[in-house]
Amino acid sequence: MVFLLFTMSGCQNQNRDIQKIDDTRYIVDQQMILILCEDSELGKAYTDAIKALKGNGEAILAAMKQLEDLDQTVSVKNAIGVAYNLLRDTEEAEKYFLEALEEVQNPTDQAILLSNLAEAKYYQKQFVKQYDEAVSVMDQAVEEYRKVNTDLVLAMVLESNQIRLNMMKDYPEPLVKYSLRLKELLKEEKKQFGSNQFIGMFNFQSMSHLCHYDGWDISHSLEYVEKAIELNHQLYQYVIFDIQMYNTIGDLYFVEGNFAESVEYKETCIKLLDEWQSNWHYDRLKLYSKRAQCYYAMGELEKAVDDYNTVLEQSKSDTDLVALSYYNLGQIELKEYKEPEKALDYMLRAYCIWQRYDRKDSLRTMKNAIENIYWHYGYADENSNFGKWFHENIEKTRDKMMAREGAEYEK
Repeated sequence: MVFLLFTMSGCQNQNRDIQKIDDTRYIVDQQMILILCEDSELGKAYTDAIKALKGNGEAILAAMKQLEDLDQTVSVKNAIGVAYNLLRDTEEAEKYFLEALEEVQNPTDQAILLSNLAEAKYYQKQFVKQYDEAVSVMDQAVEEYRKVNTDLVLAMVLESNQIRLNMMKDYPEPLVKYSLRLKELLKEEKKQFGSNQFIGMFNFQSMSHLCHYDGWDISHSLEYVEKAIELNHQLYQYVIFDIQMYNTIGDLYFVEGNFAESVEYKETCIKLLDEWQSNWHYDRLKLYSKRAQCYYAMGELEKAVDDYNTVLEQSKSDTDLVALSYYNLGQIELKEYKEPEKALDYMLRAYCIWQRYDRKDSLRTMKNAIENIYWHYGYADENSNFGKWFHENIEKTRDKMMAREGAEYEK
């Protein structure tokens, strides 16, 4: 395996004509570039808080507290919404963005709020693949900014976000139509500022996705990933961006069926996350879940179980990752260890969590798995009415989970 790791020596060889873009107001997230509002009236306290949003989970929580102590202007509410996006609590983020949108008075801030809201909408729909609402909000953001269009950087960021969301929406249709505009944006950034910078990093990432989704050879995707990583090392050293890129490489190898190679890149991500990210953070635990998938595919079940249990032990709340961990642990208990009682308990817990997310496909899959256990492992002998048995067991499981976690589950 060849790790795409670079030294920092490139920093010393940069063209002196490069105009470094101020990235204070921008955070390159997994699917979009998040944007903070300008607000000179709030002063240093606001600037310090939004800079801290580039940190790990603990830094983000501290920044949120700082922001909550400031006057709750449109800029501050947007920043708190961005913080919630970064913590993957997108429903809470949406509340702040919508509240700020009711108060916003200028098209620039409105465009920023809508762009950030679009990412929240994306994450809320990522499992059901219904991105129409996110794309509609993003299109509105671009349209609003056309009314002023006074900042080239912001205009390029908004269009880059718009392209990424449209790519997600259109897949599995061919995405090559976006290739030309992405390349134009890369050229435009380089022409205006002397080099590609954080917008280019993001658009190289989009190109890597495009190559992969359109079925190009993996080498094309890796070429763009390498360019993105090299830019990051030369100009920014964003830890989280390196993690995103190594994760992308791992995903590419996983789809190729090269699970051993995928595991190595997931392990690189996890090592970086273990050193930098808060142990409870969603993104860190998602990498453990992904590595578990690789281990399961390789037949290394004990390692897979360990990773799924890490997700269960370290999650602060019952996220979708917890539901997936319960489901996959149930599958392992049933198929590999022949423990239907343990498997059933895991499946019922997963079902209760998915109810909160209203994920119909996941609920259907989970219910089918539970019904399979019911018919094949003697539970039908105790109660011949599956519907009644299922309802009673869901209620019992929900009550146990509420008693233990203090969580609220939908009836």
